[in-house]
Amino acid sequence: MKNFYIKIYGCLFNHADAQRIKTILLHHGLKEVLDPKRAHIIIVISCSVRQKAEHKAIDFINKFSQNKITILTGCMIRRDFQNNMTHNTQKRIKYLNEILPRTYFIDITNIKLLPKMLNDIENKTKKHIIDKTYTLNTREPNYYDIIAPTYDNDSPIAAIPIMSGCNEMCSYCVVPYSRGQEYYRNLDSILQDVYKALSNGKKIIYLLGQIVDKWEEANRNFLFLLKSIVKIKKTFYLGFTSPHPNYITRDIIDFIAKEPKMLKHLGLPLQSGSNKILKLMNRKYTVEKYKKIAQYAKNKIPNLYLTTDIIVGFPGETGKDFNQTVNIIKELRFDKIFFAKYSPRLNEYHKKIVNNSEYQKILTKRFNRINKIANLIFSQNNQQRVGSVYKAIIINSKFALTETNQYVEIEPSHQQLQMGKLIQIKITKGGTRGLAGKILKML
Repeated sequence: MKNFYIKIYGCLFNHADAQRIKTILLHHGLKEVLDPKRAHIIIVISCSVRQKAEHKAIDFINKFSQNKITILTGCMIRRDFQNNMTHNTQKRIKYLNEILPRTYFIDITNIKLLPKMLNDIENKTKKHIIDKTYTLNTREPNYYDIIAPTYDNDSPIAAIPIMSGCNEMCSYCVVPYSRGQEYYRNLDSILQDVYKALSNGKKIIYLLGQIVDKWEEANRNFLFLLKSIVKIKKTFYLGFTSPHPNYITRDIIDFIAKEPKMLKHLGLPLQSGSNKILKLMNRKYTVEKYKKIAQYAKNKIPNLYLTTDIIVGFPGETGKDFNQTVNIIKELRFDKIFFAKYSPRLNEYHKKIVNNSEYQKILTKRFNRINKIANLIFSQNNQQRVGSVYKAIIINSKFALTETNQYVEIEPSHQQLQMGKLIQIKITKGGTRGLAGKILKML
């Protein structure tokens, strides 16, 4: 067992987990390879947001599990929210054993035990590491605090978790069952990761949390954390994902507007434009409240890049509910929308509805319609940006990321592009596919 390969599915959390897994394996004497065919060990960090994401992970593992050591971790493993519900995880492991009989499973909260698992595999002893006594509501340090991330890739971006888990219990979401209750990292631990990322040449810091703006420590809140980070005397941009409409404040928006290091971006998940559906989703806010926040942000931050998440086809969504979602999209004119067709996770009743062929036809029709409307708005918004000049960070040989957190394709030039370099870029083209721009000067 000499080489390892990490396959990542899903959100930035899983990318952050990969950095910690890499730390463990490098310290254990293994070497990372970028081709799974060259690896002795393949570790898959899975996503469970939608069933399709799980199927992708399963298909990938099945390609290699016959002749390589495959280890599955991430959100596909656990299915409990409270300690007395560990039988849900036991049922889950039984199911995974049936479809992935040659694969080893490790709870993401137990990844510090990866070296032990590798030794067990070599000695042909214990197969899985799933700590059934793990306390989800603990204030003890979790793996984010115990294991330092490895920032050895070329990307100028670092994703740093500031919390994990979620207590909101939105009815469509698996996170509380796969990641547990909310755990907030302490300020010093977070700052340590930020310093390490910046010292390794990172220029864009994303703070991660399922409810990122809910972070707190003693009498310190999320705004205090943002202010603490931007005080660091280095050149970088700071952003965060994903805030919840119930916890974002005007003070946070005001800070984004006035602080030069803050990305002028707000990714605020809406999910539905119908109050009835929001209530069924257990989102705990109204469309009216959401619109007030979004309009305040748009007025306060003139060059704001406003994005959101929308679920199409939540059970109970009527044509009227769907049209209300269309109307708010037209009204707020989001710069980007991350759409998802509803995917039932733990609700057997919802699975029966969604698997109905007539429902699927309606779902597809609505999804295509809303996509078409949103793409037209994206195109118009991007066309309006033509001629604008932004500060940006070079991400790679083809793209830069603007101070508004928007990717821009760099027009070919004779200038040598250095990843992580701060530039001034003028937007020359804009459309549904995004922006293109010309570098004016290096900063």
